Amino acid sequence: MKTILFLLLAFQLSAQNYYCVQVISTRNPHLLKPEMVSILPDTAKVEQAGEWFRILFVYATQEEANIYHTSWLKQHSNAFICVRTKEQVERMTDLFSKD
Repeated sequence: MKTILFLLLAFQLSAQNYYCVQVISTRNPHLLKPEMVSILPDTAKVEQAGEWFRILFVYATQEEANIYHTSWLKQHSNAFICVRTKEQVERMTDLFSKD
């Protein structure tokens, strides 16, 4: 029984979820300008799904995502919260390089 409980706990810890605010979905991320997603100092991330690119901001908790979602709605009225796994977040790239 202890082994099962340990395995369940280990699985929960390894399956960490992140809460993301998706602000834009586009086929042309190269046309985006920093000021289009700069109302907050957060780093815009890109998730590619086929020929579509999703522009997201990643937060560690749902509470944090809810707070920032309210701010993102001011600039992007269709922004919404979605959940991604740790592995999905690790595959994302920064929208704008910090050069």
